[in-house]
Amino acid sequence: MWPSDPGKVAVAQYWFDHGMLPDVRGERPNFASAIAMVSLPLLEHMLCRQPMEHVIETYKSHPLPERRAVFTALRTGERRIPAAAVEAALDLIVDGLVGVEKQLEESGGPYVLGAFSIVDITMMACFHRLEDVQLQGVFDHPALKHVREYWRRLQARPSYTSAVIDWHDHANWRTAIVEVFGDAPSPHLGAVVDKLDARLGKDKASAQGGAA
Repeated sequence: MWPSDPGKVAVAQYWFDHGMLPDVRGERPNFASAIAMVSLPLLEHMLCRQPMEHVIETYKSHPLPERRAVFTALRTGERRIPAAAVEAALDLIVDGLVGVEKQLEESGGPYVLGAFSIVDITMMACFHRLEDVQLQGVFDHPALKHVREYWRRLQARPSYTSAVIDWHDHANWRTAIVEVFGDAPSPHLGAVVDKLDARLGKDKASAQGGAA
């Protein structure tokens, strides 16, 4: 699952790191943590349906103290998500999507490194969570052609069903998605599309300036 080609190791490490949640507070935010940030309203909704005592008991033994504190604070209403933090997360999501698009183009596909690898497993989890928070509309953006095809390819893999779909928590997480969003897209979808357009415009202008 890890590339044997030395030339691909650094690329694999970069995207693997961006597809995994940081383990400790203070680590630099990445693609995965940005998606987790916009997932917090869903988590809060799910936690608030549960008795406080149950939440405290369930998460008191969480191996990561920071996440234990976040979950408890979301349940008590003591934690509010700053608008600036959401904006920064949306920027990181756009950076990640644009980066994956470029990497797929450079590798020639069909996966991030060409052949299927552990990097694609982390991206599978990230892209699935984007659908959870109703941001899947961004995959229809014309500038994300490779990403769109890549995501369909990941969804078609048997491992996506066995490792992701078959493990859906219908009683809590899936019902929270319906209760929070219904059939509507994420309220952040428009901002993500606008940021994507702006980012692509800057990249185009930069490329034209370099050519001149």
